[in-house]
Amino acid sequence: MDTLTHQEIVGVQVHEVLHVVFKHHLRRGKRDKHYWNCAGDYIINAVAKEGGFILPEGALFNPDYAGMSTEKFTALFTMMLNSKSNTLMHYVLEKLLML
Repeated sequence: MDTLTHQEIVGVQVHEVLHVVFKHHLRRGKRDKHYWNCAGDYIINAVAKEGGFILPEGALFNPDYAGMSTEKFTALFTMMLNSKSNTLMHYVLEKLLML
């Protein structure tokens, strides 16, 4: 069984605290819970990494989303996922968001 390093545990704790700091539990509204949480994870992990924190391997992270709001990220990916015209994009996004 793989274990996390001390630095990764601290990174995970920072990640969870940032969900509260960013008030994700209050801002979701009627948005899809899974999409919202994944979007929040991408945004939070960008902030954590910018702050020098180490996250475990496999953490949702893409520097392209740094500075984007969780609302914008969720809207963008929900729109792409709901687009029936691009099957390849739908497949990639499902894998990206671990649906």
